[in-house]
Parts: sequence; structure tokens; C-alpha cells
Amino acid sequence: MNVPRADTENGITLDSIVARKMLLQGRVQGIGVRPAIAKLALRLGLNGSVRNTLEGVVIHLEGTALEFNRFRAMLPEELPPLAQFHVNRIVEAQPSGCQGFRIDTDDELCGAPAVDVPVDRAVCQECLDELTDQGDRRFAYAFSSCTKCGPRYSILRSMPYERHDTSMAAFRLCQICIAEYGHSEDRRFHAQTVVCQDCGPQLWFESAMPCNTATDREAIAAAADVVRSGGILALKGLGGYQLICDATNEDSVRRLRVRKLRCSKPFAVMIRTCDSVSCQLSSIELTALKSPANPIVIVENATVTSLARNVSPEMNSLGVMLPTTPLHALLLNELKTPLVVTSGNQDSEPLSYEESSARTQLEAVADGWLHHDRKIERPIDDSVVRIIAGEVATIRAARGIAPLRLRMQTPHSILAVGGHQKVAVAMSNGRQVVLGPHIGEMSAIASRQRFVEQVTALQTLYGTRPTVITHDLHPDYFTTRWAAEQGLRTIGVQHHHAHIVSGMLQHGLLDQRVLGVAFDGTGYGIDGTIWGGEFLLTSTTGFQRVASLMPFVLPGGEAAIREPWRVAVSLLSLACPEMTAEQIAEIWDFDRRTECRTGLQTRPEEESHQDGSGDPSYDKRSTRKSFRQPAIAQIQNIQQLVKAGVGPLTSSMGRLFDGVAALILGITKSGFDGEPAMRLEAVCDETIIDHGDLMTVTWNWDNDVIRIDWRPIVQQIVEDIQAGRSASATAMKFHRIIASAVEMMIDKFPKYAVVLAGGCFQNRVLTELVADKLRSHGRTVATPSTIPCNDGGLAAGQIAIAAARLAAGYQPENPICA
Repeated sequence: MNVPRADTENGITLDSIVARKMLLQGRVQGIGVRPAIAKLALRLGLNGSVRNTLEGVVIHLEGTALEFNRFRAMLPEELPPLAQFHVNRIVEAQPSGCQGFRIDTDDELCGAPAVDVPVDRAVCQECLDELTDQGDRRFAYAFSSCTKCGPRYSILRSMPYERHDTSMAAFRLCQICIAEYGHSEDRRFHAQTVVCQDCGPQLWFESAMPCNTATDREAIAAAADVVRSGGILALKGLGGYQLICDATNEDSVRRLRVRKLRCSKPFAVMIRTCDSVSCQLSSIELTALKSPANPIVIVENATVTSLARNVSPEMNSLGVMLPTTPLHALLLNELKTPLVVTSGNQDSEPLSYEESSARTQLEAVADGWLHHDRKIERPIDDSVVRIIAGEVATIRAARGIAPLRLRMQTPHSILAVGGHQKVAVAMSNGRQVVLGPHIGEMSAIASRQRFVEQVTALQTLYGTRPTVITHDLHPDYFTTRWAAEQGLRTIGVQHHHAHIVSGMLQHGLLDQRVLGVAFDGTGYGIDGTIWGGEFLLTSTTGFQRVASLMPFVLPGGEAAIREPWRVAVSLLSLACPEMTAEQIAEIWDFDRRTECRTGLQTRPEEESHQDGSGDPSYDKRSTRKSFRQPAIAQIQNIQQLVKAGVGPLTSSMGRLFDGVAALILGITKSGFDGEPAMRLEAVCDETIIDHGDLMTVTWNWDNDVIRIDWRPIVQQIVEDIQAGRSASATAMKFHRIIASAVEMMIDKFPKYAVVLAGGCFQNRVLTELVADKLRSHGRTVATPSTIPCNDGGLAAGQIAIAAARLAAGYQPENPICA
């Protein structure tokens, strides 16, 4: 006869039979949480079940109170490392007398999910090991995955995460895979993406040549031949097509640039292992590179053996990534060379992700296609990160990072649509708030169509329809006009207010008033001018503009962004009005300075190929030649425009960087957003520690706003150029002066935490100079982190502002200045 133990808890003896239900919420689906729970329950002799639901993971347990307590205590250590969870509730349940422990599916599939949507994960080491093991049944199989890795968001149709609601439902498991799926000790136990080469997705290669097709391993060999021979391969990856070429072949890289219409923007490189990078990677860089999110990591002063110099022209950094999928690993193993891997599109167009459209859209780019028959339900690009001020800062939130759950809550259903460049949307379904994946720039019609498609798809996935849309104030943005056309309440949010609140959200400062430093290229100001060098006392509901750069004329508007020499002339016209056009031209002296050249740098023997000869896909419209200095008459014309005040006024730090880069480096044209500033950062000599020649930053009052006077800075730069000081030293000096200007402004507002926001703070040198200065004064400084500090994070700030205003009872209106 068993005598009940005297040990009790809450009046229940520990060997009494109890039934409990637990709800786990957070990142708990698509990463092997249910199999881990089942294994733990079986080991402890607990009966019951576990299932994914729209709420989270629901666990039903029956057993002794002692074993239940052990289960609760052991659970955090037993769950996969990627799990981020909290126990929402534990309630008593009615014992059913069930035997054993099973993994169930949920029948209640209607409503808005409260659980995180799983993100795509890079191939894990165990699957990579199987890939090269000739004795393994998945040897050289391009679609191996397990509970740790593989497609998730990109194949998902609806929540909760179950195989039958993904594109994997099209593949009926063979008997061996069924056995693996059902065996609790197998590492593919209940892995929703489990397949093998007998029952899973298949691969095939095709090219423009008639009847040139291959399947399976022969397809990889044929694709490798295209790359090996200098061609461009279009590969169907996890979230869409990618364009691939040999990263050591300058002709191949040049051909890709011409065809993709991407004249100078750096390409990312995929490498087999971290050992392929020549420099010593820091621990944080290694962690980011090996992360299951598998982002492109921008590594400082890194080189890869034999890398073509036109992969990342004029930069001192390189974007590198490890294999995303077994398919990428197989191709790398076949070629044994680093690969350029870039989005499958032409410049400014959306990512191609369907076979039929990829053949059409990439016809003029690719020499061969590597297709597979696993449908991509949700296209998504590669993520990009950079290590800045000791943080992994997201530059582009996409595969492996987004959808990103935001640390806020609101009962309202809100859609935030971002701005114009680097657009990503944010939404709330009343149960969670998320930032969706990167979509892109809204200039092209196809990109606008992709925006509408993604908004609709995310609303369906999260089970919501917005009642309020929040948007940027710029009246000409597509996203602003689209929001106005939806027939819903709208809330306009000032661009830099959104940037700063995005940083506040990232660092848990939504309940405070902070001093935000918003530095970027373009943002519509409430006074009708172009802002971008702003200091705002900020809360979630409003802001006060307390300081900014002194405004200057942007001659030609958008043309000045494409041709930064115009900005340089504008700055010189105000800072050095005595200078003639001839003297300005003499500063540049383009004929003697190699820095004047933009885009691809070529050796003399390569010049004859710059016209695209020999390439049947050559398009003269896409080729950028080395630009000569502006004619004297052009400089005089800009001087006259500035003197007459003709052109938009801007206080943009991004444009100031453009103009200074044009002065120091002789840059005349910008091939992509931020290129002049990136090149200026790249030449900085950080070993220069002499601060003795730094000037004192001056300022003045303008209608209760402090204006930082940049004119003495430009005068100093001109003197340094005329004195023959190196570009590296002058560029570093400029960065230090700007950091000192920020320090000076911050010191005037000592009570507030400081948030650094806007695309200029993607500049590592600038951000670390500013952060170091402020932290040396004991100030709290919020630097870029997971939410992009560029326009890719605008929607996060917009939705936080809209939620705060709605909670405070504000009616939709223009931005509030408090």
C-alpha cells in the first residue's frame, strides 16, 4: 500500500496525480520546441500532448505534481537555443487518463496570431555534414533540413506553423522520412520540412541554349560550369532568385554590373567557411556570420583571397556571408571559389521569386538558371548587418530577421507604410506588433505592386485589417498617396520623429523624453524644407526641434543627390563666396587626382572593354564612364543659383557629407544612395589621434532653433586640400569635427538620454566617435541595433507614434510639436 508523501505544495501532495495546461508565447514555433517538449515529457514519465496554436505552444501534462515541477524547472534548458519564450499561464486541467505523449495539430485556425511567425534559418552544421557524407542517404541532396534549420517564413501560408500550411505540403513523405519524423530520438523528429531526395523538392538546370537542361547533381555541375566559364547564374534560393558569378573573375563581375545596371554599389560575397576571410574576425563578427539568421555581414578591412577588386570598389569593407542552404553549399563545394551572390533583379526592381517571371525579368542578365519546385510563398531578400559601437546593427531586415516582433503593444489595428526608400511596413493586429521584411525603393511600378502584394499578404498572415494607416509627411511619396487612397483614418508622422522613436522603441525608452539626433539624407520638414541634420527633444506623441544644421541650397533638387559636385559648389558658394569658378575647378584638379573617378576602377589595358563590346547583353544606357570635372560654365551656373536662392533649402547631414566627399575625393556622380558618404568613411585614417588641429564648432540662433554653422568646417577642408593634406587625414578630421558638433549640442541638454537615428549613423566611424564622446560624459546613448536606423526602420517609429497618439486621444492630424 502506497502511503502519500508528506511533501506538499499549495495543499497538494507531490505524488498526487495532477493535470496542467501551460501556454508558451514568443519565438516558439518553427525551431523544434514541440519535439523538445515531447522528449522531456517522455523522459520524466509525463503523459499528455503539445500543439502549436495561434496563441503559442499549448502543453497538456498529466502526472505527479513532483514531475510536473521538475518539468517546469528543466524546460528552459531543454528548449532549443533559438527559443525566446515566456510562460503566459499555467492552469489546472481535467485529467483525461491519456497514456504517452503526442504532438498534435490545432483545429482552431481562425483569428489573429499572438505567437511569433517563424523566420527562415540557414543550413545547420549537422545537415552540412550529411551533405558530404557519401554513406548518408541525404548525400549531396540540396534540400536537407531539420528542426534547427531550413525555410520557414518563405514557405508559410498561414499560422500556426504546420507542414500542411506550407508549400512543403506538396511533397508526400516516403516511408523512411515518416519513420524519422515519428521517432523521438531522431533529430528530424517532427521536423515540418523533413524530406529526402526520394520524396522532396527536385532541382533542374536550364540555359538559353536549346535542350540544355539537367537535373539533380548534374544540374549543380551544369550550373557550376556556367560560373566557371565566367557566366552569370540565376539560382532560386530560399526567398527568391539570386544572381551568382565567380567573385575572383573581374570580367564576370563587370558583366554582372552591366547587366544588372549596378554600376558601383558593392556586391556581397558568399564563402565556404570563415577561414576564407584573410583578417582576424572579431568575436562579434564571427557570431553574426555564423548566426542561423545568416545575414550578409559587413566586415571591416577584410579581404578574400584572389577577390576581384571590382566586387567592392572604393570601399574598405566587404559584405560576406556563409552558405544559406545546402544548395549554396553544394555549389561552393563544386567551384571551390568565393561567389558574388546578389538579389535576382535589375537595379530598383523587386526581387524575382517565381520561375516564369524570373525567366522574363532576368533573361538579359543570366546565362543559366538553377530552378527547384519548392514554391516560395513569401519572397524575401538577404539581411545585411554591420558591427557598430559594439552592437550588431541591422542595415536591412529581411531573411532570418524579419518579420521582427517589436517590443510594444497596442489594442489598435494599425498599418505603418514607411517612406520611399528601403521601405518595410509595420503592423499591429491588436495582439502583437511586427516590422515586416524589406521591400525596397518605391520608384518603379513593379516595386509598388510588390508593396501592395506584401501588405495584403502580411495582413492575411497576421489576421488583421487596419483601421488606421500611418505614413510619412512627404506628399509625393507613393506610400503617402497610397495611404490616402485606402479610405481609412490616416496619421502623418514627421520623418525624423519616426526615426528617433524607432530608436526609442529599440532601447525601451518609449516612456521617456529623449534628445534625438536624426542625421540622414532627406526628410520632409514641417516647415516645408528638407530636414536631415536634426536635434529633437522627443516623446512618442510629439517633438521640439531644438537644433539643426544651418540650411543651404540644394541646387537642382534631386539632381544634386545624383551629382554631389553641385552640393560642393553650393557649400563653397556660401562658405567661400570670394572663390571664383576657376578657383573651385582648381581645387578639384580632376585630371591629376585618381579620386575623381567613380564607379568601376579599371586598369589601362581594360579600358577598351568598358564599352561592353563582346557582351550581347550590353546596354549603353547602363554604362557609367569616368566623369570629368564640371565645366567652368556649370560651376558658374550653380553659383548663380545659390546666390539667388534658387532650389530647395536643406539642413541635411547626408547632403553635407555628399558635398564634403565631392570636395575631398573629387566625386562628381553618385551611383547609389549613400555612395559619397560611404567612400568618405572608407578613406578615413583612424590611426590619426592628434586632435590639436580640430576647430571649434560655431553656432547661432534662428527663430529659437540653434543652427550649427558648417561654413568654417568647409573653409577648413578647403585649406587642408590646398595645403596638400591627404584625403585620409582630411576625411578623418571632418568626421571628428562632426562628432564634436554633436557633443557640443548634447551638452546643452544634460537631462536626457540620447538616441542616434537616421541613415548617417550606419557610418561606423561617425557613430563610434559620437558614442565614445557622449559615454565619456556619462550620457546614456542609444546606438543602432536590430531595428534598422535607416528608412527601413521608419515604419517601426511610425506605428509607435500612431499607437501613442491614439492612446492619448489625439485625432489624426499633422505632427505635433511639443
